[in-house]
Amino acid sequence: MPLSPVELYEQLKPHLGEAETKALIEYVDGKIKGEVATKEDLLLLENRLKEEIWKLRVLVIVVLVVVIVLNPSVVELVGKIFGTVK
Repeated sequence: MPLSPVELYEQLKPHLGEAETKALIEYVDGKIKGEVATKEDLLLLENRLKEEIWKLRVLVIVVLVVVIVLNPSVVELVGKIFGTVK
């Protein structure tokens, strides 16, 4: 089981001294908080990714529609498939 900050402080204090132990624990605590993603961070990222995926899907659909409309061969092929062009 991991040590609590108090337990860590009590174990390091005799070896490093009070001020040095406090400084070390504060430094490590600050580093951990600055570099570890929280559940909230992950949920925000998930929501942003969902928004981007939605935008990407819309873009792909728009590009496909433009290609189909502007390409005479595709218009002819679609017409043959639906039986409107012979």
